[in-house]
Amino acid sequence: MNKKTIKDNIEIVKRDFNKKTVVMQVLPHLNSGGLVSGAIEMAEAIKNAGGISLVVTSGGYRSHELRRTGSLIEILPVETKNLFKIKMNIKRIMNLINIYNVSLVHVRSRAPAWSCYWACLKLKIPMVTTFHGTYSHKNFIKKKYNRVMLSGTKTIAISEFISSHIKDIYNIDKNVEVIPRGVNTDLFSPAAVSVERLIGLSKNFSVDEVESVILMPGRLTRWKGHKYALEALSLMNKPNVRMLFVGDIQKKHLYKKELLNYAKKIGVENQISIVGHSRDMPAVMMLADVVLSCSEKPEAFGRIILEAQAMGRPIIAFNHGGAKELIKRNENGWLVDLFDVKKLAKSISFVLEMKSSERKKLANKSIKNVKSSYLKSHMCNKTLEVYNSVLSEFKYEKNTSN
Repeated sequence: MNKKTIKDNIEIVKRDFNKKTVVMQVLPHLNSGGLVSGAIEMAEAIKNAGGISLVVTSGGYRSHELRRTGSLIEILPVETKNLFKIKMNIKRIMNLINIYNVSLVHVRSRAPAWSCYWACLKLKIPMVTTFHGTYSHKNFIKKKYNRVMLSGTKTIAISEFISSHIKDIYNIDKNVEVIPRGVNTDLFSPAAVSVERLIGLSKNFSVDEVESVILMPGRLTRWKGHKYALEALSLMNKPNVRMLFVGDIQKKHLYKKELLNYAKKIGVENQISIVGHSRDMPAVMMLADVVLSCSEKPEAFGRIILEAQAMGRPIIAFNHGGAKELIKRNENGWLVDLFDVKKLAKSISFVLEMKSSERKKLANKSIKNVKSSYLKSHMCNKTLEVYNSVLSEFKYEKNTSN
C-alpha cells in the first residue's frame, strides 16, 4: 500500500466524501480475462452514475484502461493464496475502507474474498460477490474455500449455468442474482473497424494471402482445448486455411512449445500461428471466417462467443456451459458435442463453404441477439441496481438496530 498514492487519491476525492457512494472492487490482477473486463466496465459505470470507483488489485497491463475510467487504484498483494498473507490483507483492506469511506465492497475472486469477508464483517460494511466460474469442488475443503463467494449480502451469477451450478453444488439459491456479461457494441461492431486496421493486422498475422482464417481467442491454457482445434484442422485437409490462437500466453511457454510440436506431429505446423495477446480484438474478430470455443471445462459464460456474435462472425463451440445459453443452433452459431473432433472439423468446413448471403443472414441474427440481451449497458445497470438494493437494505437494517 503506497502512502503517496493514498495521499494523492484522497486529494482527488476528499471534497466528495459524504456526498458520493464509494464502491471498492477487489480482484487479483488487471491482466486478461472476463473478470478484469467486468471490473473495468463497472468502474466506468460507477463513475458515470455519480459514484467513486476504487479498485484494489495486484496490478497488471490493463491498469491504463482502468485509469481512463477515472477509477482510483490501490496496489495490494490480493492475488496471494498464502493463508498468512490473506490474513495480513484483512487489516490492509480495513485500512483502505476507512481511509476512503467505502460504502460497499464488490469482490470477484476467492482468495481476496476471504480477506474482504472478514474486513467487511468487522467494519459492518456490505459485500457483494461475483461468481465467475465453477471452481474446483472435488472435496469438502475446496467447497468450504469456494463458499466465501456466497458469503456476501448478494451474489451475482454471470449466467444461468452458474446460477444452476451454485444451487446444485452448494444448495443455495437465496440472494443469487443472474446478471449475464455484456459487450461494448461501440467497440465490437463491424462498422467500427476500419479497413486500415484490418490490412495492418492481416499483414502482422501473415494471413493476407490465405483463403480462410480460423480464429481461436482466449488465454493460452490447456483447458481451453487448443489441441482439439489443431486436430480438427488436420482432418479438414485444407492447406490454404490458417488457424490463429490469439490470447495472453501467461508465461505458458512450455505449453506453447507443446502445441507447436503437436501441430508438427499431425502435419499442420505451417497453418497455425500463436500470436499472443492483442489489444484490438474487434479487428482480430473481423479477420476471422469462423471463431472457435473448444474449452474442455464448461465456460461460466462465454464472452468470446458474444464478442464474435457482435462482430457478425460465425461461432462454433462445444455444447456445454454458458455456450448453450448464447448459441441457438444454426441461427447464430453451432454447438458441437463435447470432444467430437470429427464433427468439429465438419462444422468448420461447412461454415467456410457458406455462401455470402447465408453468412450475412447469420451475422444479422447474431448482432440482433447481442443487442437485445447482452449489451454492456444492461450488465452495468443491473449491477448498479444490486448495489443500490444492498445499500438500501443495509441502511434500513442499521437504522432499525439503533
